[in-house]
Amino acid sequence: GILKKLFKLIDLNLPVPTIGSGKNHYQMVSVFDCVDAVIKAIEKGVPNSEYNLGSKNPPSINELLKNVINKANSKSILIHTYGPLIKVVLSLLSTVGLKLMYKEQYMIADEEYILDIRKTVEELDWNPKFNDSDMIYQAYKEYNMATTPIV
Repeated sequence: GILKKLFKLIDLNLPVPTIGSGKNHYQMVSVFDCVDAVIKAIEKGVPNSEYNLGSKNPPSINELLKNVINKANSKSILIHTYGPLIKVVLSLLSTVGLKLMYKEQYMIADEEYILDIRKTVEELDWNPKFNDSDMIYQAYKEYNMATTPIV
């Protein structure tokens, strides 16, 4: 849902709002990296252990969004908002039935969100193969393929 809204703004060359300054980092994980970690856990005989998964060295939200905007050849610009106020507004909108984002999305949107993956790397000999910029651009391309009418 949230990526679809983001990608639509980018395709329409509209401003892309961020909650907060966009200087924070939000670590993503590829489904392919998840599968790889599961296979390695099974091979190592620890399928029931807990491991953090995520990319390495995630870019700031600003860098991440500017990258996908540039690769999409969009004229969209980032608009930074005051995070605490926007969270209140989104919460109020949600209570009257206008849910733009889920609470768990907007409450952490301006937070530093990076998991420690060292245990996973060391115990499973696992390393993420995909980075955040490539993941979000791939999602953007797939969104466009799904929304482009077949002629």
